[in-house]
Parts: sequence; C-alpha cells; structure tokens
Amino acid sequence: MSEKPLIVEPDAVKRRVWRSTGKPASDGAVIYLAGVLEYIMAEILDLSATRVCYGNKIRPEHVIKAIRQDPELDEFLLKDVNASDVGDKDDEILSTIPLSIVKILSEFFFPK
Repeated sequence: MSEKPLIVEPDAVKRRVWRSTGKPASDGAVIYLAGVLEYIMAEILDLSATRVCYGNKIRPEHVIKAIRQDPELDEFLLKDVNASDVGDKDDEILSTIPLSIVKILSEFFFPK
C-alpha cells in the first residue's frame, strides 16, 4: 500500500493570504507557510492515528486527545480552553480553535 503524501499547494496558500490580507505574499513566505501547515497537519494526523484503538477512522475525540497530550499543539491550538468552560463534548472543544486555523485546515483536507 502506497501512502499519499501530505502536500499543501503553495498557490492555494498564496491566494488565501492575498484574499484575507489584501496584500500579495512573496513566494518564499508562501512556501514557508505551506511547509509549516503541512508539518502541523502531519503531526496532528500522526498523533491522532495513535489514539485510534479499533477501526480505521479518526474521530474528533482522537484529535482532541492528541492535541491535549502534546504540549506545543495544546498551547498553540487550545491554550485558553479549559474543559470546564466548554463541557465534555468534543465538538464544543473543537469549536474553540481559532477560526483562521480551522479555515486553513479545512481547505487542506477538503480542497475545492
């Protein structure tokens, strides 16, 4: 079985930066940002996959546990979120991740 590589298209990132800021980004900055996004996604997927006990689907609770158990990801994505603030539902915890990060990650997973 061959693995499909995780690739963030620099052109898509460039369009997104231009659309959100109104300013063009340099090619070097776009390639660097695409690399950072690809690294973050690979890290989240790798950590989430290790949380899956049975089956082959990564569910929101696996992502939350993976983020919570990694100090850097927890600080970056969920630094101001306490379990008592949002309750026990994973969807509520996921909804507290900054919207800009969610948009970038959703465009990565579901390109148009």
